[in-house]
Amino acid sequence: MMLRRNKKSVAALVPISEFDAGQSVQIGLLKSKGYKIKDDFAMTEEEFIGT
Repeated sequence: MMLRRNKKSVAALVPISEFDAGQSVQIGLLKSKGYKIKDDFAMTEEEFIGT
């Protein structure tokens, strides 16, 4: 069985002349989820870029 999700546009490629800089952008979506990076977290640059 395949579950369908509501599809919502999250981005669009438009010419800069048509870009509306006045549109609001929601920031900090994960802040309310309680997401936190542990103090002892460590990652090398190689691990980060996947090499």
